Amino acid sequence: MTGYSIHAQTSYYIGPTGDDNNPGNNSLPWATITYGVNQLSPGDVLIIKTGTYAEKVVINGNITGGSAAGHITIRGEANAIIDGQGLSPNGSEGLITIVDAQYIIIDNLELKNFVTSTGYNITDSPLGIYIHGNSHDLIVRNIKIHDIRNLSSCNQTDFNCGPSANGIGVFGDTQTGIYDIEFLDNEIYNCTLASSEAFVLNGNIDRFTIKGNHVHDNNNIGFDFIGYEGTCSTCINEEDDRVRNGIVSHNKAINNTTTLGNPWYGNDGESAGGFYVDGGRNIIFNGNESTGNDIGFEFASEQPGKSTEDILMINNVIYKNLSAGLSIGGYGADPAGEGGGSAERIYVYNNSFYQNWDWGTEINFAYRIIDASFQNNIIYGVSAVNDNFYQEPNGQHQNIIWGKNIWWGSSTNGQASLPGQALVIDPLYSNSITNNFALQSNSSGIDVGIAQADITDWTSPFWGGNIRAHGTVDQSMNLRYNGIIDMGAYEYDSISLCTDDFAEVNMNGLSGTINNTTTYETDGIIDSRQVITNSALINYDSKIEINLLPGFEVVSAATLHAFIDGCGGI
Repeated sequence: MTGYSIHAQTSYYIGPTGDDNNPGNNSLPWATITYGVNQLSPGDVLIIKTGTYAEKVVINGNITGGSAAGHITIRGEANAIIDGQGLSPNGSEGLITIVDAQYIIIDNLELKNFVTSTGYNITDSPLGIYIHGNSHDLIVRNIKIHDIRNLSSCNQTDFNCGPSANGIGVFGDTQTGIYDIEFLDNEIYNCTLASSEAFVLNGNIDRFTIKGNHVHDNNNIGFDFIGYEGTCSTCINEEDDRVRNGIVSHNKAINNTTTLGNPWYGNDGESAGGFYVDGGRNIIFNGNESTGNDIGFEFASEQPGKSTEDILMINNVIYKNLSAGLSIGGYGADPAGEGGGSAERIYVYNNSFYQNWDWGTEINFAYRIIDASFQNNIIYGVSAVNDNFYQEPNGQHQNIIWGKNIWWGSSTNGQASLPGQALVIDPLYSNSITNNFALQSNSSGIDVGIAQADITDWTSPFWGGNIRAHGTVDQSMNLRYNGIIDMGAYEYDSISLCTDDFAEVNMNGLSGTINNTTTYETDGIIDSRQVITNSALINYDSKIEINLLPGFEVVSAATLHAFIDGCGGI
Protein backbone atom coordinates (compact mmCIF):
# COMPACT_ATOMS: atom_id res chain seq x y z
CA MET A 1 0.00 0.00 0.00
CA THR A 2 1.18 3.50 -0.81
CA GLY A 3 0.14 5.98 1.88
CA TYR A 4 -0.09 9.75 1.76
CA SER A 5 -0.68 12.28 4.49
CA ILE A 6 -3.27 15.04 4.19
CA HIS A 7 -1.80 18.32 3.02
CA ALA A 8 -2.62 21.63 1.36
CA GLN A 9 -2.23 21.54 -2.41
CA THR A 10 -1.60 24.24 -5.01
CA SER A 11 -1.64 23.58 -8.76
CA TYR A 12 0.63 25.39 -11.21
CA TYR A 13 0.81 25.08 -14.99
CA ILE A 14 3.30 24.85 -17.84
CA GLY A 15 2.09 25.70 -21.35
CA PRO A 16 3.68 25.63 -24.81
CA THR A 17 2.98 29.37 -25.20
CA GLY A 18 3.74 30.24 -21.58
CA ASP A 19 6.27 32.62 -20.07
CA ASP A 20 8.38 32.06 -16.97
CA ASN A 21 7.49 35.62 -15.91
CA ASN A 22 3.82 34.61 -15.68
CA PRO A 23 2.22 33.64 -12.35
CA GLY A 24 2.02 30.00 -13.48
CA ASN A 25 -1.74 29.61 -13.29
CA ASN A 26 -4.02 27.90 -15.80
CA SER A 27 -4.58 30.99 -17.95
CA LEU A 28 -1.04 32.38 -17.61
CA PRO A 29 1.24 29.34 -17.39
CA TRP A 30 5.00 29.18 -17.17
CA ALA A 31 7.02 28.10 -20.20
CA THR A 32 9.74 25.73 -18.97
CA ILE A 33 9.24 22.63 -16.88
CA THR A 34 12.47 22.91 -14.89
CA TYR A 35 11.59 26.47 -13.89
CA GLY A 36 8.16 25.32 -12.77
CA VAL A 37 9.52 22.40 -10.77
CA ASN A 38 11.88 24.73 -8.91
CA GLN A 39 8.93 26.83 -7.69
CA LEU A 40 7.12 23.94 -6.00
CA SER A 41 6.63 23.27 -2.31
CA PRO A 42 5.64 19.95 -0.71
CA GLY A 43 2.15 18.99 -1.79
CA ASP A 44 2.12 21.12 -4.95
CA VAL A 45 1.17 19.87 -8.41
CA LEU A 46 2.74 21.06 -11.66
CA ILE A 47 0.45 20.37 -14.62
CA ILE A 48 2.07 20.15 -18.06
CA LYS A 49 -0.53 21.28 -20.57
CA THR A 50 -1.06 19.50 -23.88
CA GLY A 51 1.79 20.32 -26.25
CA THR A 52 5.40 19.56 -27.14
CA TYR A 53 8.35 20.78 -25.07
CA ALA A 54 11.97 20.72 -26.25
CA GLU A 55 13.70 20.65 -22.89
CA LYS A 56 15.99 18.56 -20.72
CA VAL A 57 14.23 18.66 -17.36
CA VAL A 58 16.26 18.55 -14.14
CA ILE A 59 14.68 17.85 -10.75
CA ASN A 60 17.41 18.65 -8.24
CA GLY A 61 16.60 17.91 -4.62
CA ASN A 62 18.98 20.64 -3.50
CA ILE A 63 16.56 23.14 -5.09
CA THR A 64 13.13 21.53 -4.87
CA GLY A 65 11.35 18.46 -3.57
CA GLY A 66 8.53 17.08 -1.51
CA SER A 67 8.51 15.87 2.06
CA ALA A 68 6.85 13.22 4.19
CA ALA A 69 3.96 15.69 4.50
CA GLY A 70 3.38 15.71 0.74
CA HIS A 71 4.96 14.75 -2.57
CA ILE A 72 5.43 17.24 -5.35
CA THR A 73 3.72 16.00 -8.51
CA ILE A 74 4.61 16.69 -12.14
CA ARG A 75 1.62 15.54 -14.18
CA GLY A 76 0.99 15.80 -17.90
CA GLU A 77 -2.33 16.41 -19.55
CA ALA A 78 -3.18 14.20 -22.52
CA ASN A 79 -0.46 14.43 -25.21
CA ALA A 80 2.01 16.33 -23.08
CA ILE A 81 5.32 15.48 -24.77
CA ILE A 82 8.97 16.16 -23.97
CA ASP A 83 10.73 15.84 -27.33
CA GLY A 84 14.52 15.57 -27.50
CA GLN A 85 14.65 16.23 -31.23
CA GLY A 86 17.54 18.66 -31.75
CA LEU A 87 18.87 18.19 -28.22
CA SER A 88 22.05 16.24 -27.46
CA PRO A 89 23.02 14.33 -24.31
CA ASN A 90 26.06 15.63 -22.45
CA GLY A 91 27.56 12.67 -20.62
CA SER A 92 24.84 10.65 -18.85
CA GLU A 93 21.74 12.77 -19.14
CA GLY A 94 17.99 12.20 -19.26
CA LEU A 95 15.12 14.03 -20.82
CA ILE A 96 14.13 13.99 -17.16
CA THR A 97 17.01 13.80 -14.67
CA ILE A 98 16.23 13.32 -10.97
CA VAL A 99 19.17 13.82 -8.62
CA ASP A 100 19.27 13.95 -4.80
CA ALA A 101 15.47 14.31 -4.80
CA GLN A 102 12.80 13.03 -2.44
CA TYR A 103 9.01 12.61 -2.51
CA ILE A 104 8.48 13.17 -6.23
CA ILE A 105 5.66 11.87 -8.48
CA ILE A 106 6.07 11.94 -12.27
CA ASP A 107 2.84 11.09 -14.09
CA ASN A 108 1.43 10.86 -17.62
CA LEU A 109 4.11 12.18 -19.98
CA GLU A 110 5.61 11.05 -23.29
CA LEU A 111 9.43 11.27 -23.68
CA LYS A 112 10.98 10.68 -27.08
CA ASN A 113 13.75 11.27 -29.61
CA PHE A 114 16.86 11.68 -27.45
CA VAL A 115 19.70 10.56 -29.71
CA THR A 116 23.50 10.73 -29.76
CA SER A 117 25.63 11.71 -32.71
CA THR A 118 26.89 8.93 -34.96
CA GLY A 119 30.40 7.58 -34.65
CA TYR A 120 32.47 4.83 -33.10
CA ASN A 121 33.30 5.62 -29.47
CA ILE A 122 30.27 7.63 -28.32
CA THR A 123 30.69 8.38 -24.60
CA ASP A 124 27.44 10.32 -24.13
CA SER A 125 24.57 8.27 -22.72
CA PRO A 126 20.98 9.36 -23.39
CA LEU A 127 18.19 8.27 -21.08
CA GLY A 128 14.48 8.89 -20.99
CA ILE A 129 14.49 9.14 -17.19
CA TYR A 130 17.78 9.21 -15.26
CA ILE A 131 17.69 8.86 -11.46
CA HIS A 132 20.79 8.99 -9.28
CA GLY A 133 22.28 10.51 -6.13
CA ASN A 134 20.60 10.37 -2.72
CA SER A 135 17.02 9.96 -3.91
CA HIS A 136 14.05 8.28 -2.26
CA ASP A 137 10.25 8.06 -2.17
CA LEU A 138 9.82 8.47 -5.91
CA ILE A 139 6.84 7.36 -8.03
CA VAL A 140 7.07 7.21 -11.83
CA ARG A 141 3.83 6.19 -13.54
CA ASN A 142 2.08 6.31 -16.89
CA ILE A 143 5.18 7.47 -18.76
CA LYS A 144 5.67 6.54 -22.42
CA ILE A 145 9.35 6.49 -23.48
CA HIS A 146 10.60 5.71 -26.96
CA ASP A 147 13.34 6.35 -29.49
CA ILE A 148 16.15 6.87 -26.99
CA ARG A 149 19.17 5.99 -29.11
CA ASN A 150 22.93 5.57 -28.85
CA LEU A 151 24.20 5.44 -32.44
CA SER A 152 27.72 4.19 -31.66
CA SER A 153 29.12 1.53 -33.97
CA CYS A 154 31.50 0.22 -31.26
CA ASN A 155 31.65 -3.58 -30.85
CA GLN A 156 31.99 -5.55 -27.61
CA THR A 157 35.32 -6.93 -28.81
CA ASP A 158 36.78 -3.45 -28.21
CA PHE A 159 37.40 -3.05 -24.48
CA ASN A 160 38.08 0.67 -24.87
CA CYS A 161 34.45 1.63 -25.35
CA GLY A 162 31.09 0.80 -23.84
CA PRO A 163 28.28 2.88 -25.33
CA SER A 164 24.96 2.95 -23.52
CA ALA A 165 21.40 4.27 -23.53
CA ASN A 166 18.42 3.55 -21.27
CA GLY A 167 14.71 4.21 -21.34
CA ILE A 168 14.69 4.33 -17.54
CA GLY A 169 17.99 4.18 -15.66
CA VAL A 170 18.22 4.20 -11.85
CA PHE A 171 21.78 4.26 -10.53
CA GLY A 172 22.50 4.01 -6.81
CA ASP A 173 25.88 5.75 -6.97
CA THR A 174 26.21 7.05 -3.38
CA GLN A 175 26.67 5.56 0.07
CA THR A 176 23.14 6.65 1.06
CA GLY A 177 21.75 5.29 -2.18
CA ILE A 178 18.23 5.19 -3.59
CA TYR A 179 15.30 3.63 -1.78
CA ASP A 180 11.51 3.40 -1.67
CA ILE A 181 10.79 3.85 -5.37
CA GLU A 182 7.86 2.74 -7.55
CA PHE A 183 7.44 2.42 -11.31
CA LEU A 184 3.84 1.80 -12.38
CA ASP A 185 2.28 1.34 -15.84
CA ASN A 186 5.11 2.81 -17.90
CA GLU A 187 5.98 1.86 -21.49
CA ILE A 188 9.44 1.75 -23.11
CA TYR A 189 9.91 0.83 -26.76
CA ASN A 190 11.93 1.29 -29.94
CA CYS A 191 15.17 2.21 -28.15
CA THR A 192 18.71 1.65 -29.47
CA LEU A 193 20.57 0.61 -26.33
CA ALA A 194 24.09 -0.45 -27.45
CA SER A 195 25.54 -2.33 -24.42
CA SER A 196 22.76 -1.35 -22.01
CA GLU A 197 19.16 -2.05 -21.06
CA ALA A 198 15.73 -0.54 -21.62
CA PHE A 199 14.87 -0.46 -17.89
CA VAL A 200 17.72 -0.84 -15.41
CA LEU A 201 18.26 -0.62 -11.66
CA ASN A 202 21.97 -0.71 -10.82
CA GLY A 203 23.97 -0.28 -7.62
CA ASN A 204 22.89 0.83 -4.16
CA ILE A 205 19.10 0.56 -4.49
CA ASP A 206 16.84 -0.82 -1.77
CA ARG A 207 13.05 -1.35 -1.65
CA PHE A 208 11.38 -0.97 -5.01
CA THR A 209 8.16 -1.90 -6.81
CA ILE A 210 7.94 -2.34 -10.58
CA LYS A 211 4.39 -3.16 -11.65
CA GLY A 212 2.35 -3.05 -14.84
CA ASN A 213 5.13 -1.81 -17.12
CA HIS A 214 5.41 -2.77 -20.81
CA VAL A 215 8.94 -2.93 -22.25
CA HIS A 216 9.04 -4.02 -25.86
CA ASP A 217 10.80 -3.89 -29.22
CA ASN A 218 14.18 -2.72 -27.94
CA ASN A 219 17.53 -4.04 -29.19
CA ASN A 220 18.91 -5.26 -25.87
CA ILE A 221 17.80 -6.39 -22.40
CA GLY A 222 14.30 -5.45 -21.21
CA PHE A 223 14.46 -5.28 -17.37
CA ASP A 224 17.80 -5.56 -15.56
CA PHE A 225 18.70 -5.65 -11.84
CA ILE A 226 22.44 -5.30 -11.29
CA GLY A 227 25.01 -5.57 -8.52
CA TYR A 228 28.77 -5.45 -8.11
CA GLU A 229 29.52 -3.30 -11.16
CA GLY A 230 31.15 -0.55 -9.09
CA THR A 231 28.26 1.86 -9.65
CA CYS A 232 28.54 2.87 -5.99
CA SER A 233 32.27 3.55 -5.90
CA THR A 234 31.93 5.21 -2.49
CA CYS A 235 30.10 2.32 -0.80
CA ILE A 236 32.14 1.14 2.18
CA ASN A 237 30.51 -2.28 2.11
CA GLU A 238 30.59 -3.94 -1.31
CA GLU A 239 27.30 -5.66 -0.46
CA ASP A 240 25.59 -2.26 -0.63
CA ASP A 241 26.52 -1.96 -4.31
CA ARG A 242 23.67 -4.17 -5.44
CA VAL A 243 19.94 -3.91 -6.12
CA ARG A 244 17.85 -5.58 -3.41
CA ASN A 245 14.42 -6.03 -1.86
CA GLY A 246 11.98 -5.49 -4.69
CA ILE A 247 8.75 -6.68 -6.29
CA VAL A 248 8.55 -7.04 -10.09
CA SER A 249 4.90 -7.80 -10.76
CA HIS A 250 2.62 -8.15 -13.80
CA ASN A 251 4.97 -6.51 -16.30
CA LYS A 252 5.42 -7.42 -19.97
CA ALA A 253 8.80 -7.90 -21.66
CA ILE A 254 8.18 -8.48 -25.37
CA ASN A 255 10.56 -8.59 -28.36
CA ASN A 256 13.66 -7.29 -26.62
CA THR A 257 16.36 -8.86 -28.75
CA THR A 258 19.78 -8.08 -30.16
CA THR A 259 18.58 -9.54 -33.45
CA LEU A 260 16.75 -6.25 -34.06
CA GLY A 261 20.18 -4.93 -35.04
CA ASN A 262 22.72 -4.03 -32.36
CA PRO A 263 26.29 -3.22 -33.47
CA TRP A 264 27.56 -3.92 -29.96
CA TYR A 265 26.82 -7.61 -30.55
CA GLY A 266 27.71 -7.58 -34.23
CA ASN A 267 23.96 -7.46 -34.97
CA ASP A 268 23.60 -10.98 -33.62
CA GLY A 269 24.16 -12.51 -30.21
CA GLU A 270 20.67 -13.57 -29.08
CA SER A 271 21.65 -12.77 -25.49
CA ALA A 272 19.11 -10.16 -24.36
CA GLY A 273 16.96 -11.25 -21.44
CA GLY A 274 13.40 -10.08 -21.00
CA PHE A 275 14.07 -10.08 -17.24
CA TYR A 276 17.67 -10.33 -16.03
CA VAL A 277 19.18 -10.33 -12.55
CA ASP A 278 22.95 -9.88 -12.51
CA GLY A 279 24.07 -9.70 -8.89
CA GLY A 280 20.80 -8.50 -7.33
CA ARG A 281 19.14 -10.17 -4.35
CA ASN A 282 15.78 -10.63 -2.62
CA ILE A 283 13.55 -9.97 -5.61
CA ILE A 284 10.11 -11.43 -6.37
CA PHE A 285 9.04 -11.87 -10.01
CA ASN A 286 5.30 -12.51 -9.97
CA GLY A 287 2.79 -12.68 -12.81
CA ASN A 288 5.01 -11.29 -15.55
CA GLU A 289 4.86 -12.09 -19.26
CA SER A 290 8.03 -12.71 -21.28
CA THR A 291 7.93 -13.49 -25.00
CA GLY A 292 9.90 -12.81 -28.16
CA ASN A 293 13.03 -11.89 -26.22
CA ASP A 294 16.30 -13.71 -26.69
CA ILE A 295 15.99 -15.22 -23.19
CA GLY A 296 12.79 -15.11 -21.16
CA PHE A 297 14.36 -14.85 -17.69
CA GLU A 298 18.00 -15.03 -16.63
CA PHE A 299 19.42 -15.21 -13.10
CA ALA A 300 23.21 -15.00 -13.25
CA SER A 301 26.22 -13.08 -12.02
CA GLU A 302 28.79 -11.83 -14.46
CA GLN A 303 31.30 -10.91 -11.74
CA PRO A 304 33.66 -13.72 -10.62
CA GLY A 305 32.98 -14.86 -7.09
CA LYS A 306 29.72 -12.93 -6.82
CA SER A 307 26.16 -14.19 -6.84
CA THR A 308 22.55 -13.44 -7.65
CA GLU A 309 20.70 -14.54 -4.54
CA ASP A 310 17.22 -15.11 -3.10
CA ILE A 311 14.99 -14.90 -6.15
CA LEU A 312 11.34 -15.99 -6.09
CA MET A 313 9.94 -16.57 -9.60
CA ILE A 314 6.21 -17.32 -9.48
CA ASN A 315 3.12 -17.24 -11.72
CA ASN A 316 4.94 -16.00 -14.83
CA VAL A 317 4.28 -17.01 -18.44
CA ILE A 318 7.39 -17.55 -20.57
CA TYR A 319 6.74 -18.43 -24.17
CA LYS A 320 8.25 -18.32 -27.65
CA ASN A 321 11.48 -16.62 -26.62
CA LEU A 322 14.18 -16.97 -29.24
CA SER A 323 16.95 -18.77 -27.32
CA ALA A 324 15.76 -20.05 -23.94
CA GLY A 325 12.93 -19.73 -21.45
CA LEU A 326 14.91 -19.58 -18.22
CA SER A 327 18.69 -19.58 -17.86
CA ILE A 328 20.31 -19.80 -14.42
CA GLY A 329 23.90 -19.58 -13.22
CA GLY A 330 27.15 -17.93 -14.23
CA TYR A 331 27.85 -18.30 -17.93
CA GLY A 332 31.57 -19.06 -17.56
CA ALA A 333 32.94 -22.46 -16.51
CA ASP A 334 35.89 -20.85 -14.69
CA PRO A 335 34.73 -19.28 -11.40
CA ALA A 336 37.67 -16.89 -11.54
CA GLY A 337 36.97 -15.77 -15.11
CA GLU A 338 34.38 -13.71 -16.93
CA GLY A 339 30.88 -14.93 -16.12
CA GLY A 340 32.31 -16.77 -13.12
CA GLY A 341 29.53 -15.88 -10.70
CA SER A 342 26.77 -18.06 -9.29
CA ALA A 343 23.04 -18.14 -8.55
CA GLU A 344 21.95 -19.10 -5.04
CA ARG A 345 18.57 -19.78 -3.41
CA ILE A 346 16.46 -19.57 -6.55
CA TYR A 347 12.81 -20.61 -6.15
CA VAL A 348 10.84 -21.33 -9.35
CA TYR A 349 7.19 -22.12 -8.61
CA ASN A 350 3.99 -22.18 -10.68
CA ASN A 351 5.30 -20.81 -13.96
CA SER A 352 4.01 -21.75 -17.42
CA PHE A 353 6.63 -22.33 -20.13
CA TYR A 354 5.82 -22.83 -23.80
CA GLN A 355 8.07 -23.45 -26.80
CA ASN A 356 11.20 -21.41 -26.00
CA TRP A 357 13.95 -22.75 -28.19
CA ASP A 358 17.29 -22.22 -29.95
CA TRP A 359 20.71 -22.61 -28.34
CA GLY A 360 18.93 -23.12 -25.04
CA THR A 361 15.68 -24.82 -24.11
CA GLU A 362 12.82 -24.25 -21.69
CA ILE A 363 15.14 -24.35 -18.65
CA ASN A 364 18.90 -24.05 -19.03
CA PHE A 365 21.43 -24.62 -16.23
CA ALA A 366 24.74 -22.85 -16.80
CA TYR A 367 27.29 -22.97 -13.94
CA ARG A 368 27.25 -22.82 -10.14
CA ILE A 369 23.61 -23.01 -9.12
CA ILE A 370 23.37 -23.50 -5.37
CA ASP A 371 20.13 -24.25 -3.50
CA ALA A 372 17.41 -24.05 -6.15
CA SER A 373 13.88 -25.45 -6.09
CA PHE A 374 11.39 -26.13 -8.92
CA GLN A 375 7.77 -26.93 -8.13
CA ASN A 376 4.34 -26.82 -9.84
CA ASN A 377 5.70 -25.56 -13.16
CA ILE A 378 4.36 -26.50 -16.60
CA ILE A 379 7.27 -27.04 -18.98
CA TYR A 380 5.98 -27.47 -22.53
CA GLY A 381 8.70 -27.63 -25.17
CA VAL A 382 9.10 -27.71 -28.93
CA SER A 383 10.43 -31.26 -29.26
CA ALA A 384 10.77 -34.33 -27.04
CA VAL A 385 10.23 -33.81 -23.32
CA ASN A 386 13.84 -34.60 -22.44
CA ASP A 387 14.90 -31.60 -24.56
CA ASN A 388 13.03 -29.23 -22.25
CA PHE A 389 15.91 -29.13 -19.76
CA TYR A 390 19.64 -28.80 -20.35
CA GLN A 391 22.54 -28.46 -17.96
CA GLU A 392 26.20 -27.90 -18.63
CA PRO A 393 28.44 -30.89 -17.91
CA ASN A 394 30.44 -30.31 -14.73
CA GLY A 395 28.14 -27.41 -13.88
CA GLN A 396 29.30 -27.29 -10.22
CA HIS A 397 25.72 -27.28 -8.94
CA GLN A 398 24.69 -27.99 -5.34
CA ASN A 399 21.38 -28.95 -3.72
CA ILE A 400 18.95 -28.73 -6.62
CA ILE A 401 15.41 -29.82 -5.69
CA TRP A 402 13.06 -30.88 -8.45
CA GLY A 403 9.57 -31.41 -7.08
CA LYS A 404 6.39 -32.08 -9.03
CA ASN A 405 6.26 -30.45 -12.48
CA ILE A 406 4.35 -31.12 -15.71
CA TRP A 407 6.50 -31.87 -18.77
CA TRP A 408 5.22 -31.98 -22.34
CA GLY A 409 6.38 -31.59 -25.93
CA SER A 410 6.07 -33.08 -29.38
CA SER A 411 6.85 -36.55 -27.97
CA THR A 412 7.47 -38.29 -24.65
CA ASN A 413 10.91 -39.57 -25.69
CA GLY A 414 13.42 -39.52 -22.86
CA GLN A 415 10.86 -39.08 -20.10
CA ALA A 416 12.74 -41.48 -17.85
CA SER A 417 15.58 -38.96 -17.61
CA LEU A 418 13.41 -36.09 -16.38
CA PRO A 419 14.23 -34.86 -12.86
CA GLY A 420 11.96 -34.96 -9.82
CA GLN A 421 8.34 -36.09 -9.81
CA ALA A 422 7.72 -35.60 -13.51
CA LEU A 423 4.10 -35.65 -14.71
CA VAL A 424 4.41 -36.31 -18.44
CA ILE A 425 0.97 -35.19 -19.61
CA ASP A 426 -0.53 -32.58 -21.89
CA PRO A 427 -1.45 -29.71 -19.52
CA LEU A 428 -4.32 -28.68 -21.83
CA TYR A 429 -3.59 -24.99 -22.11
CA SER A 430 -6.77 -23.15 -23.09
CA ASN A 431 -5.41 -21.97 -26.44
CA SER A 432 -1.64 -21.90 -26.94
CA ILE A 433 -2.11 -20.55 -30.48
CA THR A 434 -3.51 -17.32 -29.04
CA ASN A 435 -1.09 -17.45 -26.08
CA ASN A 436 -3.78 -18.28 -23.54
CA PHE A 437 -2.03 -20.50 -20.99
CA ALA A 438 -4.88 -20.84 -18.52
CA LEU A 439 -5.99 -24.43 -17.92
CA GLN A 440 -8.99 -26.08 -19.53
CA SER A 441 -11.62 -27.51 -17.19
CA ASN A 442 -10.42 -31.07 -17.79
CA SER A 443 -6.71 -30.34 -17.34
CA SER A 444 -4.76 -32.80 -15.22
CA GLY A 445 -2.92 -29.80 -13.76
CA ILE A 446 -5.88 -28.73 -11.61
CA ASP A 447 -5.67 -29.38 -7.85
CA VAL A 448 -2.49 -31.45 -8.02
CA GLY A 449 0.16 -28.89 -7.02
CA ILE A 450 2.16 -28.99 -3.83
CA ALA A 451 2.18 -25.84 -1.69
CA GLN A 452 5.59 -24.72 -0.50
CA ALA A 453 6.37 -23.22 2.88
CA ASP A 454 6.47 -19.48 3.41
CA ILE A 455 9.82 -17.76 3.06
CA THR A 456 10.82 -16.56 6.51
CA ASP A 457 14.42 -15.39 6.19
CA TRP A 458 14.05 -12.24 4.05
CA THR A 459 14.58 -9.81 6.88
CA SER A 460 14.09 -6.36 5.36
CA PRO A 461 11.11 -4.46 6.83
CA PHE A 462 10.02 -4.02 3.20
CA TRP A 463 8.58 -7.54 3.29
CA GLY A 464 6.49 -7.04 6.40
CA GLY A 465 6.99 -10.59 7.67
CA ASN A 466 6.70 -14.00 6.02
CA ILE A 467 6.38 -14.23 2.23
CA ARG A 468 3.83 -16.54 0.61
CA ALA A 469 5.90 -18.82 -1.59
CA HIS A 470 3.29 -18.81 -4.37
CA GLY A 471 2.09 -15.23 -3.88
CA THR A 472 -1.48 -14.24 -3.14
CA VAL A 473 -2.64 -13.87 -6.77
CA ASP A 474 -1.97 -15.70 -10.01
CA GLN A 475 -1.14 -14.48 -13.52
CA SER A 476 -4.69 -13.11 -13.98
CA MET A 477 -4.84 -11.40 -10.58
CA ASN A 478 -7.12 -14.15 -9.28
CA LEU A 479 -6.61 -15.69 -5.86
CA ARG A 480 -3.64 -18.08 -6.08
CA TYR A 481 -5.28 -20.61 -3.78
CA ASN A 482 -8.67 -22.09 -4.70
CA GLY A 483 -8.52 -25.27 -2.66
CA ILE A 484 -5.45 -27.30 -3.61
CA ILE A 485 -3.05 -25.20 -5.66
CA ASP A 486 -2.96 -25.87 -9.42
CA MET A 487 0.05 -26.33 -11.68
CA GLY A 488 1.31 -23.44 -13.78
CA ALA A 489 0.71 -19.70 -13.66
CA TYR A 490 -3.11 -19.75 -13.55
CA GLU A 491 -5.47 -20.97 -10.84
CA TYR A 492 -8.52 -22.55 -12.46
CA ASP A 493 -11.96 -21.13 -11.58
CA SER A 494 -10.58 -18.78 -8.93
CA ILE A 495 -11.83 -15.46 -7.55
CA SER A 496 -10.74 -12.24 -9.26
CA LEU A 497 -9.17 -9.43 -7.27
CA CYS A 498 -9.00 -7.21 -10.35
CA THR A 499 -11.75 -5.34 -12.15
CA ASP A 500 -11.97 -2.59 -14.72
CA ASP A 501 -15.40 -1.55 -13.46
CA PHE A 502 -14.19 1.48 -11.55
CA ALA A 503 -15.96 4.71 -10.81
CA GLU A 504 -14.02 7.48 -12.57
CA VAL A 505 -14.23 9.78 -9.57
CA ASN A 506 -12.38 10.43 -6.36
CA MET A 507 -13.93 8.92 -3.24
CA ASN A 508 -13.54 11.72 -0.75
CA GLY A 509 -14.97 11.97 2.72
CA LEU A 510 -15.63 8.30 3.45
CA SER A 511 -16.69 8.13 7.10
CA GLY A 512 -18.89 6.29 9.54
CA THR A 513 -18.67 2.81 11.05
CA ILE A 514 -18.35 -0.28 8.86
CA ASN A 515 -19.19 -3.65 10.43
CA ASN A 516 -19.48 -5.92 7.37
CA THR A 517 -17.55 -6.73 4.20
CA THR A 518 -17.40 -3.64 1.98
CA THR A 519 -15.39 -2.81 -1.14
CA TYR A 520 -14.56 0.62 -2.58
CA GLU A 521 -13.03 0.72 -6.08
CA THR A 522 -12.14 3.83 -8.07
CA ASP A 523 -9.91 5.20 -10.79
CA GLY A 524 -9.45 8.20 -8.51
CA ILE A 525 -8.27 8.79 -4.94
CA ILE A 526 -9.73 7.27 -1.78
CA ASP A 527 -9.81 9.44 1.35
CA SER A 528 -11.16 7.68 4.42
CA ARG A 529 -11.96 8.48 8.04
CA GLN A 530 -13.99 5.30 8.49
CA VAL A 531 -13.97 3.15 11.61
CA ILE A 532 -13.81 -0.56 10.71
CA THR A 533 -15.11 -2.72 13.52
CA ASN A 534 -16.52 -6.13 14.44
CA SER A 535 -15.14 -8.82 12.08
CA ALA A 536 -15.56 -6.60 9.03
CA LEU A 537 -13.39 -6.79 5.93
CA ILE A 538 -12.85 -3.50 4.09
CA ASN A 539 -11.26 -3.40 0.63
CA TYR A 540 -9.90 -0.11 -0.70
CA ASP A 541 -8.85 -0.39 -4.35
CA SER A 542 -7.54 2.75 -6.08
CA LYS A 543 -5.55 3.36 -9.25
CA ILE A 544 -3.90 6.49 -7.81
CA GLU A 545 -3.63 6.71 -4.01
CA ILE A 546 -5.24 5.91 -0.69
CA ASN A 547 -5.25 8.38 2.22
CA LEU A 548 -6.08 7.11 5.69
CA LEU A 549 -6.96 10.38 7.40
CA PRO A 550 -7.33 11.30 11.09
CA GLY A 551 -10.25 9.37 12.52
CA PHE A 552 -9.62 6.23 10.47
CA GLU A 553 -9.37 3.16 12.71
CA VAL A 554 -9.36 -0.62 12.45
CA VAL A 555 -10.57 -2.20 15.69
CA SER A 556 -11.42 -5.61 17.12
CA ALA A 557 -11.01 -8.44 14.58
CA ALA A 558 -11.56 -6.24 11.54
CA THR A 559 -9.29 -6.47 8.48
CA LEU A 560 -8.14 -3.83 6.01
CA HIS A 561 -7.00 -4.68 2.46
CA ALA A 562 -5.71 -1.68 0.53
CA PHE A 563 -4.57 -1.96 -3.10
CA ILE A 564 -3.03 0.62 -5.41
CA ASP A 565 -3.35 0.42 -9.23
CA GLY A 566 -6.66 -1.33 -9.37
CA CYS A 567 -5.69 -4.89 -8.38
CA GLY A 568 -4.73 -6.61 -5.16
CA GLY A 569 -1.80 -8.81 -4.26
CA ILE A 570 1.79 -8.92 -5.52
